[in-house]
Amino acid sequence: MSQTPYDPNYMYQSNIQPAPQRPTAVTVIAIIGIILGALGVLCMGAGLVMTITGKTFGASGQAAELPAPAKTASIALGIGSVILWGLLLAGSVGALMLQEWARKLLIGVSVVDLVFGIAKLAVNIILILPATLEMMQQNAPPNQPANMVPIMRGTMYITAVLFWLVGAVLPIFTIVIMRKPHVVAAFRSDEPPAMA
Repeated sequence: MSQTPYDPNYMYQSNIQPAPQRPTAVTVIAIIGIILGALGVLCMGAGLVMTITGKTFGASGQAAELPAPAKTASIALGIGSVILWGLLLAGSVGALMLQEWARKLLIGVSVVDLVFGIAKLAVNIILILPATLEMMQQNAPPNQPANMVPIMRGTMYITAVLFWLVGAVLPIFTIVIMRKPHVVAAFRSDEPPAMA
C-alpha cells in the first residue's frame, strides 16, 4: 500500500505542527522539584508536628522543649516551608506537562523562596539556634565533654549558612531557565509535550 503524497492544496496538512519538545532543563528542574517537594512536605510536615506536640527529646532522654518565642518562630517557619514545598511539588508536576501556570508558579515560588530563605536564616541565627543550644546544654548527659556545646555552636551556625547557600541554587536556576525565550515558547504552546 503506497502513502498518499503531500498535497499543498489540502488545508489540514498546513496546520499540522509537531508537538513541542520539553526543554531538557525544564525536565531536570521538574524532576528535582518533584523529589524535593515530596521530601520537603513529608519531612517538614513531620518536623512541624513534632515541634507543635513537643515530641523532641534531649540527650538525657528527658522531654525537651524550646522556649515559647523560639517554638513559635519554628512553627511559623515550618508552616511556611511546608506551603512552599507543596507549591514546588505542584508546579513541578505541571512543568512536566508544560502548563503555563506551572512556569509562572515556579518562578513565583522561587522568588518567594529566596526571600523566605534569608528570613529563615536570620530567625534561625538570632532566635532558634541559641535556644536550641541552650536546651542542649541544659539537657546534656553528665559525661558530656565541656567543649561539646561550643563545638556544636560553630557547627550549627556554619551548617545553617551552608544550607541556605545550597538551597538558593535551585530557585536561582529555576528563575533563569523559566524566563528563557525557548522555554517560554514551549510552555505557551497549546499542544501536549512530546516525550523526549
